Amino acid sequence: MENLTDHQQKILNQLFSKYGKTDPLEDFKRILKIYFDILIKEDDKLIMSIFCKIIENKLYFVVQKDFRFYSFEYYKEKYKEQLQDFLEDIPDSIESDFIEKCIKDQKSILNNTIKLYYQLKDYSPIDVLKFVSEDFFDEYKSTAKRKIEFLQNNLHSISISNIDLNPYPNLFVSREVYNGFMIYVSNYIVEPYIDYSYLKKRLENDGLTHRITDKKFMLFIYEELNLISEKMYFHFLDKDKFRSLRKSNSTHRENKFNLVFDS
Repeated sequence: MENLTDHQQKILNQLFSKYGKTDPLEDFKRILKIYFDILIKEDDKLIMSIFCKIIENKLYFVVQKDFRFYSFEYYKEKYKEQLQDFLEDIPDSIESDFIEKCIKDQKSILNNTIKLYYQLKDYSPIDVLKFVSEDFFDEYKSTAKRKIEFLQNNLHSISISNIDLNPYPNLFVSREVYNGFMIYVSNYIVEPYIDYSYLKKRLENDGLTHRITDKKFMLFIYEELNLISEKMYFHFLDKDKFRSLRKSNSTHRENKFNLVFDS
């Protein structure tokens, strides 16, 4: 380039690697560090334009490691693995929550609003996609549309399954558990506060229900299932929470539970 100022030349010398072929990820980190150390307040349009072009070129290698940018076939292959990570990281979440998040991510690729935060050691996280041109996303948009279709099909399948098999999938892990729950409450609730304490805690302990707070469960059996009266509901609320499994356990309750849920 001709007619560069000394300042411009000095910065460009640092931006361009002097060592020939380098590891793209390491070079990306090197250039991003230059941004934090030198360019974060730079207002020279030429310098920033060149910086953005370099960082965009390196970003192709970075986004390959991000699930949202995986190729379509690899995305489908890794779907279950990513879903499992999501469910483990976010308590009380279900597959439809994950799907809705993924659809939102793919739509943000289509409208160029997706963010990708990257953090160098000793530096604050930064959205590195703010440096790229709109053209950067073009090669990912057709794949994003196919991913959305794939995700919507999964969501539709879950909805049909939930309607047919499990009326409350956010709580019960299966229709069978829901059926057992209704059998138990219809036949073996004698002392409501203690009996419901044991039932909720035992179901959670055995992995038959998703964990929710005691107050949400109280509201659920009162408002959604109409299993307790308003007076009983407020009595439960006065208690603030249910008894623990240990404190609500009895031989009678354990036997009745096993009879219903182990049969």
